[in-house]
Amino acid sequence: MTARTIAAPRIAFLVPLLLVVACGATVEQSAPASPLPSTAIEEPSLTPVPAGPSGSPAEPTQFVPPTPVCPAPDGAVDVPAVSVSIGGGPAIVATRGSASLATCSTVATVDAALPDPETGLTTHEGDRLTLALPPGWQFLRWEGFDRPAVGDGGNVWPPIDTPQRPTTIEVPVPFRPGASIAGYTLTITTDDGRIVGTLEIRFMTSLPSS
Repeated sequence: MTARTIAAPRIAFLVPLLLVVACGATVEQSAPASPLPSTAIEEPSLTPVPAGPSGSPAEPTQFVPPTPVCPAPDGAVDVPAVSVSIGGGPAIVATRGSASLATCSTVATVDAALPDPETGLTTHEGDRLTLALPPGWQFLRWEGFDRPAVGDGGNVWPPIDTPQRPTTIEVPVPFRPGASIAGYTLTITTDDGRIVGTLEIRFMTSLPSS
């Protein structure tokens, strides 16, 4: 059997204070320092603050048109005409500008200049304009503007969604006396959802001076 050597553990001694006095030397031990007076630490007073809403504020939801349903309709897709009327009065057809119509397999785009119409509807204070699509089409969203036919100034109408998908919508009548030009960007779809698109229209209104 091979003998093993076990090293003895080292023991550290803590010596609080060791005074070494040499021959003939006098060592004076200084008196211990006086303890510092204890000072009470005052914690700052905190004023409760009402908690704010948790999380970051929600961002407004961006409008996304629905995806066209398949199968795509057979044949060419025609841009629908939009009629404009006041109440149950006679209607005019709005001047049509650029348009884009999409199916599940194709996208048709028409780029067209949109001149100011020279004729339109005579309105009165308190009237409401009705925009109507032909049978088989529905409104998804609209936004627009109106301005004087001559001169500066105007109004901007922010986007308004129409989740009920109506076939007619009411829009404000320009309230300024004289002739005004009204323009709208419409997002539309067919009843069966196989066509989704946007189109621009423009028409004139005239409010007699009182």
